[in-house]
Parts: sequence; C-alpha cells; structure tokens
Amino acid sequence: MNYYQKKIDALEKTLARERLARQILEDQIEKRALEIYNQTNLLQTKRIEKLLQVVRKVSEGNFTIQADISDSADALDAIAMGINMMIDNLQNIENIKNTAMKKEVELYLTRQAAELERNRVKEIEKAKQYTDSIINNAMDAIMVVDSQAKFIRVNPALCQISGYGEEELLGKFFFDLLLPEDRESIKDKIKLPLIERQSSVNTELKLLCKNGDILTGILKGTMFYHGNDDIGEFIGIFRDETEQRQIQAQLFQASKLAALGELGTGIAHELNQPLTGITIFCSQILNKKTSPQKTTEMLQDIYQLSKRMAVIIQKIKAFANPRGLADISVVNAKDALDGCLVMLKPLLDNSEISLQIDLPPDLPAASGSRPGLEQVFLNLLLNAKDAIEASNDEGGWIKVAGKQIGKNMIEIVIADSGPQIPVNHKSKIFDPFFTTKDPNKGTGLGLSISYSLMQEMKGNLYYRHSNQGDKEFILELPIMTPQKQPSS
Repeated sequence: MNYYQKKIDALEKTLARERLARQILEDQIEKRALEIYNQTNLLQTKRIEKLLQVVRKVSEGNFTIQADISDSADALDAIAMGINMMIDNLQNIENIKNTAMKKEVELYLTRQAAELERNRVKEIEKAKQYTDSIINNAMDAIMVVDSQAKFIRVNPALCQISGYGEEELLGKFFFDLLLPEDRESIKDKIKLPLIERQSSVNTELKLLCKNGDILTGILKGTMFYHGNDDIGEFIGIFRDETEQRQIQAQLFQASKLAALGELGTGIAHELNQPLTGITIFCSQILNKKTSPQKTTEMLQDIYQLSKRMAVIIQKIKAFANPRGLADISVVNAKDALDGCLVMLKPLLDNSEISLQIDLPPDLPAASGSRPGLEQVFLNLLLNAKDAIEASNDEGGWIKVAGKQIGKNMIEIVIADSGPQIPVNHKSKIFDPFFTTKDPNKGTGLGLSISYSLMQEMKGNLYYRHSNQGDKEFILELPIMTPQKQPSS
C-alpha cells in the first residue's frame, strides 16, 4: 500500500507544478493581452475578449478548445497560436498522466483482487475445517444421503452406534440399516423428500446394527440442493433414544404398578363379592339342598360371576403388562375411560366421592393409544381422589367432561373439589418424582408419566383454575381424520 501511496503523492506534486505553470502562463498572457488591448481598436478588443474566454476555459480543464486565428498575422494571431500550442501541450500531459494513473489503478485493483481471493479461499477452508470438526465430534449420528439413498458421508458417531466402519457405510444403501418390515414405510417418509423438495423429515426410526442389535431413535433431516438442481442430498441427524426409552418404560411400569397397589383394596373388594356368591352357591349345591332347576340357575349365576371376575383380572393383567406405549391409532376417549373405571370404580364406590361423567356420544375419535390414555385417566383420577380425601372433604366430587375444539382437537377436562395446587408448586407438578403426598402414598411419577404419554400421542396436558375456582387438568388430543387413520 506504501508503494501506491508514493505513486499517488508523486502524481499530485506533478499536477501541482503543472497548475502553477499554467497559472503563470495565463497571467502573462492576460497581462500581455491587456497591453495590446490598450493599444488596439474595438475590433481588437473583441478578439482579446475571445482569447480571454479561451484562457478561462483552459484554466477550468477544457483542453479541447482552440483560439481563433485570423489571416492578418498580427500580434493577436501570434498570441492565439501560442495559446493553442499551450493547450496542445497541456492535453498531451493530461493524456500521459491519465494513462499512467489508469495503469497504476489497474495494477492495484488486480493485486487487491488476488489478495481477496486468497483470503476467501482461506475463509472457506477455515469454515470447512470448523464444520468437519462439528460433524466429527457430534454425539448424534450425522449422515448425508444422495438421491439414490446411498451414504456419501457419515460421522464417527454413526459408525460407533451401527458397528460399521466408514468405508463400509459409504456407498451403502441407507435402507439396508432398517428393519425389513419398516423399509417400505420409511421410504415413503424419506425417499419422497429427496425427489419432491419437501423441507424436512422428522420420524421415529429403528436402526439395524451390524451385530443385529436394534436401536430406536428419532431421525431429523432436511434437503440440500446444489444451485438449481432438481435432485438434492438429504442431511440427517439420528439421535439414539434406546436407553432413554428403556428408562422411560421402566418408569412407566413403576407408575402402573404403583397405581395398581393403590387400587388393591378396591379390587380385592370387587373380587370378594362374586367370590362370596360363588362360595355360597357351591356350598348349597354340594349339600344337595336345591332342586335340579335351582341348581341350574345357581350354576348360571356362578358362570356370570366368574365372567365378571375374569373381566377384572384380565383388565389388571393387561394394565400391568410391562409394555410401552402402543402404536398410535384410533382411540375412543369413552372406551378408554370405561376401561380405567373397571379398576377404579370399586375404590370410588367405597368412598363418599361422586363421579360425574359428561362425554358426548358424538365426541370424535382421537389419534392416540388406548393403554396410554387409560394410564393418564387412572393417574389423574387417583390424584383427584387422594386430594379430596386429604382435605377431609365429605361428599367431594370428580367431574369428567369432553368436547370438540375447532376442527382438529378434542378436549377432556378432569375437575375435582379438592384444594387448589399452590402457586409455588405449579411449575413443578409435571417434574419426575415431585409430589406433595405422603412418601408412603405417592411416587411422584403419575403426572410426569401422564405428561410424557400425552406428548407421545401428539397431545397436551396442562393445569388451570376454572372460573368457578375448581381445579382442572386439561387433556388435548388430535382428532383422527380419515387421512390420518392407519391403513389395514
């Protein structure tokens, strides 16, 4: 930069000297012209004025003008010829100066452009190294898949969890890492965006490892296109949630067993009633104190009581079955509530708590899981019962109401007459292991599990105070539209 500054300074000095010389020459010409002016007539005066105009324009930088020369060849003509020579000389100097300046500027710009290009290449390389560092050190598996569904880039995390080396994965079909029964459904979710420029993918995925292990997680990704190309590349991130889901399933099972433990007294009472009847009928039959017709009637009663017990036992077995959330499908809120009440109603019948249900018969089916929704109902109803009993509220009540909200959602409200949740507890009630119950009474998992289940069913669960001051838990579930219903 110092070199160019020196060149510019030198040019500026040259221009200053030229301006000074030009000014001196102009002064001399003007002085001489005035002398002649005083010695000539009016015609000569006009010629002198024209010469002065030429001089002024030259001083303003106009080197294309020329002074007029007459045929008389007098002194004024000599002055005019001198002015024209001066103009020609100045024009030549200006041309030389402009040419030199132009070359200097072109050379400067060329060098600056080369420097900028070198810096740009360095920045690109630096950005590439930074991106490579992020990808290679990411804990989640990162992949780039081309339009043929083949891996063209993988990071160490994907190699680690899958058991394949980088060389084994590159060029391998992405769908080869999926379970055979899942490949077609996943193709619809991932391969179409590769072709149709959809914005993103967010789907659950089961990854088949080299050693046969199956990992469950979430695949999120987006499309990347090169310029105006119609077919791009899929950049995906797979987060392995296998361990997390195992822990969640254990907590889910612990919550179910805790609920069953709390229901034990009521269930025992509900089973004891038919067992007592069966015992009495069998005793009478064995003692031959009944007629054949009466014996037949008693056997029918024993059969019905046995069926009633079988329903309760089957419900308990199904509820206690150590499984996670079932696949999302069509679920009827009333059916799920009825299934929950098979176990809960005996407990409520032995209390002074009234249960009021207002679920309209035309309430649309929702997108969810019946076992999951039964678990949510059971947790919330047990919490409501415990809160009422803890407040010593005789004649307390629990209300379950439902309605459709807009076109895409149903809302179920579970309200009770128990005390309100303290303000300082509202932000914690859905935290795992948070409870206000006696340590021997609650685990602190019910609301946390219920919230997680509602989220997995693409719904929501939250708490609010009603306008009447009642405590309400709100369940929201998406309506299962015909387009959403799973194919058979």
